Amino acid sequence: MSDVVPNYVQRDHDTVNGYIRMKQQFPNVIIDLCISYYLIVEQFSIGGSNIAITNDGTIISKKNKDAKLTQACFGNIIIECDSKLMYQWSFDVMKSSRDGLMAIGISLSDKPFESVYDGYSYNPFSGWVKERGAMKRYGANLSAGKAKVIMMLNMENGALSYIVNNRECGDAFKIEIKDDISYILAIVMGCSDDKIILTDFDMF
Repeated sequence: MSDVVPNYVQRDHDTVNGYIRMKQQFPNVIIDLCISYYLIVEQFSIGGSNIAITNDGTIISKKNKDAKLTQACFGNIIIECDSKLMYQWSFDVMKSSRDGLMAIGISLSDKPFESVYDGYSYNPFSGWVKERGAMKRYGANLSAGKAKVIMMLNMENGALSYIVNNRECGDAFKIEIKDDISYILAIVMGCSDDKIILTDFDMF
């Protein structure tokens, strides 16, 4: 695999590779360049000063030990309101304690740091969701430890929903859909030993 190719799951490379080779034989470097320019890859791309992001953009962790000092991190795919697609993120979440905030959701893409607390998010370790500042009970209320969380955003109807440890929690929100706004993956973390791994992403 060439160094020009960004982080992606192997099935994407195999799909592109197989399709191209059905048409004509090309050198691997040409295939890698096509993937580099045209494959849509989700990864953690920007975060606060106390968020550590791995080089491949799949793992984030909190560096500062102060649980009151929350930090945000964001994805790199812009979700347009007219896309009519389903977006699905899968995470392995490790929470060291129930202290400190953790929120998994979306915020406005044009000003993510300003809007992250005014977006839509869910904390599976407290059982609360937050919609533009308003909070309500929802879904699982887990103890500290590990969890598998899937977040799904349906841009056909604006439904944002979650699956926690294979339990479907139903729709948490109906997000605002307007032509002049777009969204981005947003994570907020509080405790220093917390870690989130982006294990998969799909859009269809």
